[in-house]
Amino acid sequence: MSEKYHKTYISAREFVESWDKEIYELTNLDFFIYLLVNHLGNQLDSHFFRTDKKASRLHLNFENIGTLCFNLGDSFEYFLRSDRNPHRDEDSNYDRDDLADLQENEEKMIQRIRTLKSFLSDGVIREQDFRVELMEHVVIDTLLQFYSEEIGVEFDEDDLELIELADFIEDVIIAFIRKEGGSLLQHPGDPAINHFEELLDGDETFGKDEAWEEQEEELPGEGEWVDEEHFFEPVEEVVKQFLESNRQKKKNRGLEHDAIFDFQEFLVDRSGVTNIFELGEEHLLEFFTVFTVQKFVHIESAQLGRYFHILARFFFWLNTVFGLDFRESFKKNYRIARTDLPRIVDALNQYLEEYDLLEVLLSRDNPDVQQLSSFFEVQRIRSKFSRTLDLEDLRLNSFLENIHFPASIHARLKPGDILQATLVQRDQKWEVLELHFLYPKYAKPFLS
Repeated sequence: MSEKYHKTYISAREFVESWDKEIYELTNLDFFIYLLVNHLGNQLDSHFFRTDKKASRLHLNFENIGTLCFNLGDSFEYFLRSDRNPHRDEDSNYDRDDLADLQENEEKMIQRIRTLKSFLSDGVIREQDFRVELMEHVVIDTLLQFYSEEIGVEFDEDDLELIELADFIEDVIIAFIRKEGGSLLQHPGDPAINHFEELLDGDETFGKDEAWEEQEEELPGEGEWVDEEHFFEPVEEVVKQFLESNRQKKKNRGLEHDAIFDFQEFLVDRSGVTNIFELGEEHLLEFFTVFTVQKFVHIESAQLGRYFHILARFFFWLNTVFGLDFRESFKKNYRIARTDLPRIVDALNQYLEEYDLLEVLLSRDNPDVQQLSSFFEVQRIRSKFSRTLDLEDLRLNSFLENIHFPASIHARLKPGDILQATLVQRDQKWEVLELHFLYPKYAKPFLS
């Protein structure tokens, strides 16, 4: 962009870490907001918080200006993505949006940006309409919340000092949209990874914090004794650090704890990984394909998207702070999750809703009924009409043909899916008595 900032109030690294997106998901709109945040910070510092305002209750130091501007950028982004009531609410239905809702929100965001540009190009009346929305839904609400929660100062909406600051911020945002919004807001959803990577490459601290840099400098040369403590970080402490670093992000706070503590439980309790430096790519695949399926029983699959966005932020932070780069592995497994997990989770939950416990109890452990419990890979969907399958027993390496699966979710199954199930033999034919879990094909190495 054309403007050269005198100060950086929010670095590219801080912005990416705090923006609730993995770097590969960042768009032109995100980059525009990053630039707006720093521009607004410089304008406030240079032209509003002058020497004569140091005694004002509004006055902020460098760090607080950065926080305020980030919050304004965050509110502005949410305003653009919202239809009618863009107030933030940590208990809102945003976390429960399914894929269709997310796509609809994207379309609303694009339409609002188009409307925004028309406000600015079609004259004073349209611009005034936009200014009213901007002031009501972004500026005033953010200022009141920021000064109350961060500074401990309460203002009324009609406080003259607050209104003066709000008017200044509104003018800066409008002017910045006119000056810099043309190119980036023309295609707001296009990837902006190149813009951010260029900034991050110039950030000497990206991928490291000061403690990590000092540790690298102290590492002994080849052949020298190495203190193993340099390469030991308890998983629980790492999770605690991450949650503390994000403690001021209210959005998805409950879901954030669920996702991060789920990953901690998987590593420590399921996999025996107590040192974060023992984390391997295979752990990510098992977490995505086995553990997550088990965790999302009786939970709407619509939450999966937000769940994994939170985990993406954790892995980006893990690379930044500890130099453990699993970002490509995470992206690969995320693609698996996006295509298979919603179908698997919905099918499993549908099966549980239709589950006939009485029939299972009558047959389970009946010595007169031949049974077989194992992991079975679906080799072929033989007949959707009669609901039959060809299966491979992964434990016995044997094939079973024409297996009857009476549940309605038969239609949701695909070759490669893995059933953890109990079969019974009736009239010389096998059928599925009970489905314990359903897994995507990528889970096979961890089940057989």
